[in-house]
Amino acid sequence: MRKLACMLILLLAPFAARAQMASCASVYSRLDSQRWLDLRLESVRQTRTQDIRKTTILTPSAVVVSAPTRNALLQDVIYQRNIVEASEYSRLMSDKLFQVKYLTRVAPQTAGYFPKTMGLREFLRQHHLLSANGQLQPNSAAAIVKTFERAFPSGAVVKPVAGYNTGGKGFFINESAALAQELVSMPQKFLGSSRSFLFASPELGLASGEGWIVQELLRARVQGRPVDGKPPEYRVHTFEGKVVSSATESRWLVAGEKNFPEVDAYVQKFLNLIPAAHLKRQAWGLDVVQLGPNDFRIIEINTNRGQPIQWSGYLLSSLQLGAHVRHWEQVGAFKLEGPFADVFRRNRANLESWVRKEGRDTVLEDLRINDPLLAREVENEI
Repeated sequence: MRKLACMLILLLAPFAARAQMASCASVYSRLDSQRWLDLRLESVRQTRTQDIRKTTILTPSAVVVSAPTRNALLQDVIYQRNIVEASEYSRLMSDKLFQVKYLTRVAPQTAGYFPKTMGLREFLRQHHLLSANGQLQPNSAAAIVKTFERAFPSGAVVKPVAGYNTGGKGFFINESAALAQELVSMPQKFLGSSRSFLFASPELGLASGEGWIVQELLRARVQGRPVDGKPPEYRVHTFEGKVVSSATESRWLVAGEKNFPEVDAYVQKFLNLIPAAHLKRQAWGLDVVQLGPNDFRIIEINTNRGQPIQWSGYLLSSLQLGAHVRHWEQVGAFKLEGPFADVFRRNRANLESWVRKEGRDTVLEDLRINDPLLAREVENEI
């Protein structure tokens, strides 16, 4: 009976009181982590479907924002009016392993949109390198390297399940030897304990019970053969079941074109496969790599991590805010009125903060590419 009660508490974490969770840590450690994750995924799926039916969305015909800034838009409109939800669901979906497992459960057809992805402990267990009590066996860096090379012939990326704006910092990108050495010398850093993952900070979004994920390393291809170099990568912004038009960024470029119809169409096909309940009031930034002509994969999805904040660093940009406001108005989420409505629609909102962060020259270059008329208008203002 106690085991059943503890399983329910663990599945609902972090809703449960910490004292209750502490008393159940030993139960989690005895329960197979994959079985635990499977139970949790199903619990969230059922809860999400039920909760979405009970919740109403505030969509007044007109809303007013108090200042022409990103933060004012988010606070006065987006979260106050429940256009986008900052919820336990959006926190869970910030876990890079949980999001893949969850979306492929509620929409199995999406599996081909992601690279091969699994938890690090899941990978080690699957290849008999981790004992039932979580110890490496054999404790050999050479065995770990050989296993990675067999399982991922084109290479693997090992990275934390949580985090944002990392730029790849702290990742192991096709570095199985370095990873194996650290795994052997500092196993707790990667494998942790059931308790450490259970009590992770809500901000980190550790929903899957894993601290690290293993992903297939994606390589660009020419005539079917892999080539060296980083493949093109994009950040595609979405709201509910739609791609936000003219809001796709080429990653790692500080300024550039925002219109990429092929990658947008790919992400729209992906969204079309997901039942509406799992997209309702969700705003995402999807990181997508291009392997060849019309050949893309989604490597991760960025959410607001359950907090009333931005879900993509690109929302600092006046161009992004303009694209999002026009999109929200087009889909009927709200109609912006008041003295700052046209400031947003015309790509002029948050301009001061954008210039302060990216620099005048970068902002003007971005505007000249995407809104040359506005670039001429503001050149002497910034």
